[in-house]
Amino acid sequence: MMQADGKNFKQEAVALVLPQSTAQDNVASAAVSVMWDGTTAHIIRRNSISGAPKEHFSFDLPTTEQLTNEYADQMGHSFFRYGDDWTKKEKRSLEETISKQKEQQKDIFKDEVNDFLGEDPLSVDSFSIGTLGINEPYAPMHYMVAYSQNGLVKKAGPNLILAIGKLIGDQLKIEGRDRKRTVDVVRTAPVTYSYQLNVQLPQGYKVSKDALAALNTSVSNAAGRFVSRASASGDIIVIKVEKVYNHCVEPVANWQQLLSIVDAAYNFTQKQIVVKR
Repeated sequence: MMQADGKNFKQEAVALVLPQSTAQDNVASAAVSVMWDGTTAHIIRRNSISGAPKEHFSFDLPTTEQLTNEYADQMGHSFFRYGDDWTKKEKRSLEETISKQKEQQKDIFKDEVNDFLGEDPLSVDSFSIGTLGINEPYAPMHYMVAYSQNGLVKKAGPNLILAIGKLIGDQLKIEGRDRKRTVDVVRTAPVTYSYQLNVQLPQGYKVSKDALAALNTSVSNAAGRFVSRASASGDIIVIKVEKVYNHCVEPVANWQQLLSIVDAAYNFTQKQIVVKR
């Protein structure tokens, strides 16, 4: 290559290494508490989301008022809170605007539950947002949603059968020709999904150690892992579940390993447990 003065110079290639997050940086965790009213489950799910999974929830779930005020709280007095810079005429319609957004927010949370369950809940009973986690990259977002759901319990004589695996939400099922792959798998980011289920047994019912042992799963390989552990404390079943995808790009050579994790997660959702009176 020629400089302006006509002399030659050698151009050097520079390698730019971009930072990469890990599955420990991108975590979506849910603490799920369940109580029963006949065959209806009343569920409270408390979510904490950090890293890449947070982006979708932190902008879709809050109202404009909540989002604006969270930014204002982080920026200090230099940033207007919602409505602060409105004219008197605009402020007269502010209460109506806020009211409409709150009504719409219930539908947004209904969609969130649908995304989690793979079906509509019987009802969304309450919801709240703690923090949006927008003040710094690694700050988690916290929110809660309470809802009721049918179809998780059925009677079997004097006993009950709980479809307990479905409490971790809808999981991907890969079938037929899709189980064969010839190209790499590309994800948005490596990620960890963590669940703690606290299931209150219906009054007068107990669960056996063998039934709990059948809920234990462990699949771990280079692509990630799926692990579940079940125990009982008094009349509460406690299940801890972790699903991890280690890499943003998984080579096609590891497809079967990744598939085993996806299969383990889906198979867990099919698990049922018999509780006896």
